Amino acid sequence: MSLTTEPFKITPAAYARHQMRMWTRHNWWIVTVPPAVAVIMSLAVDWRFLFVAVILVFLVLPHIMVTVYYYHALSPKAAMSILRHRIVFEAEVLRIVYEDEDAEDSAVSPRPDDIIRRSDISAVTVQKSDILLHLAGGRYDIIVVPSGLWPEEIPASIPFTS
Repeated sequence: MSLTTEPFKITPAAYARHQMRMWTRHNWWIVTVPPAVAVIMSLAVDWRFLFVAVILVFLVLPHIMVTVYYYHALSPKAAMSILRHRIVFEAEVLRIVYEDEDAEDSAVSPRPDDIIRRSDISAVTVQKSDILLHLAGGRYDIIVVPSGLWPEEIPASIPFTS
């Protein structure tokens, strides 16, 4: 028995939003520690370190965040969520079946199906509008499924987090 979602796709902005949340949770110290050290140095040593804190917050950190955005949002792995597809929940695997964006153009073949073993899913995170399937292949490999399309009869063999 297999369960299939309706065809869907996630916008690149929504995919990048999830990736940026994950990156910020894992690397919170990059965003907070350098400006905090500069502010402490401005109070303890010299007030000019306050300029260093302002430069870090308004010039350096935004460039880091943009680099992270482009690294993850433009990766080939992002195609699993942003291309139109449906997910087939089978006994031991998840099959991601990509749909044609333009059904009139028959010369373009859709991307081949991706097959993911259930053992490769490390966790499932339930958020307000989406459900994230975290894959064990990498720290940022996720599949985003809108919560309205999530089948309810899936066995509880996948660890859930919130």
